[in-house]
Amino acid sequence: MNINHRQRRGFTLLEILSVLAIAALLTGGGLYAWTGYQQALRLEQSAQQLLDFFNRVQANAYWYNQTRTAWLIQQGGRWCIVSDAGRQVEDIGCGEENSLQYVPTVKEISVAKATRDSFAFYGLRNTAQAGHMTLMSPAGRLRLVISVRGRMRLCSEERQVLAIPLC
Repeated sequence: MNINHRQRRGFTLLEILSVLAIAALLTGGGLYAWTGYQQALRLEQSAQQLLDFFNRVQANAYWYNQTRTAWLIQQGGRWCIVSDAGRQVEDIGCGEENSLQYVPTVKEISVAKATRDSFAFYGLRNTAQAGHMTLMSPAGRLRLVISVRGRMRLCSEERQVLAIPLC
């Protein structure tokens, strides 16, 4: 009895197409999640940079025991925060590179709302004018809160952005 056992070698077309379809679905979902993560990361970094800028303005006011004001300037689609530090704000526009202003590095970050166009920091007792500013991007919204005692913090609005807690 001579039985011919043929072993299959390779894959069928159906098997290859199903593996490619599964790989495409996983790649598409991963790309979507990665894009959202990158947007959230850019929003968090911009908010942290703005918080650092406000901390520098506050430290400058405390060091010189003077009042320092940070102004929100919106020019069309662009915006920036400018510290007066002994200069007239009208002389400064967004785009100049200096340490007395914050210009967001990413264009997708915008100011959703702010309590006012100026934030004052007082040198005496290291206090501040209370207020908040909300930054927005496709990843969500982050609020920078300034208390009367000069404490500044970040919190997420609506949904949590990365590790920043909800307001």
